Amino acid sequence: MDLSPDAVLKPYTVYSIKFNLKSTYNNVTSKFYVESFAQSYTASHSSQDCLSSTDCTGKEVTTSVTSTALKQRMGVCGPQLVSGTIEQSFPWPGCGGPSSNSYTQMSLGESEYVPSAFRAEQRQLYNAHNTFTLKFTPNVDIPSAAMVTLSNLHGIVKISSSDLNLTSAINSAIRNVVFKLNNNVSAYQELSLAFTVTNDVTPSDPQTISISMTWEVDGQQIMIPETVLHNAATNGNDLLAVADLQASRVNAPAWIIRKIKQSTPFPNADNSISVELAANVEFRKGAKISIRGL
Repeated sequence: MDLSPDAVLKPYTVYSIKFNLKSTYNNVTSKFYVESFAQSYTASHSSQDCLSSTDCTGKEVTTSVTSTALKQRMGVCGPQLVSGTIEQSFPWPGCGGPSSNSYTQMSLGESEYVPSAFRAEQRQLYNAHNTFTLKFTPNVDIPSAAMVTLSNLHGIVKISSSDLNLTSAINSAIRNVVFKLNNNVSAYQELSLAFTVTNDVTPSDPQTISISMTWEVDGQQIMIPETVLHNAATNGNDLLAVADLQASRVNAPAWIIRKIKQSTPFPNADNSISVELAANVEFRKGAKISIRGL
């Protein structure tokens, strides 16, 4: 920075300058220094002028910003997610009711449920779609060509390709899936993606799901490293606890409501028995429900 010939910086006076830089994508913490002074001497200045001494040069410039933690840091943050969550709509096992005489029996509490779609080797699942809702906020603009990887996806056997621009099916070994963003995402703006999945037919405890992203800018590979997604659910209902809405949880087939009542306890009287049942799987024609202990 050069001063104009007639400029004067008076002692004990604060001067401010402002200039714009284009940040890189690298994670860097910077320190700034007053590197040197140069001045033309006149008759009124001796060679021992303080501006040429080490007391006035090489001093670190400290930040004066105190508004937010992000702005207090002098440097560049690497690409990352400010927030990221994922939740599901229900934990019901992904099996429908029987449609033929070929089936596998399955114990359901005190009753019997026989879904033909429960043949694990065929995975003939009927109307058992679950919805995952993924939300994330990046600290950098992300182009629509970015590739997104969801890792550690347990408890599901299929993701609808109509909801996500998938590059492949779920990897059965490492349990991840890769898809391409359809639209640009602006820095510090939340993106919400809802996509349909099919739950597995076997119970599954929730796993920690993570997300990562990669894309190119002028031939440079940019990456948001793997980031853990948190459970977004905060409220349950009569049939679902908050834990049931944690993505990748699949509960075992079970009765979630089991109630019975009678009209009279008197001997030798007509008695009406009322049973109220609700299961976490779908029943279709051919299902067998048994009540015992009457």
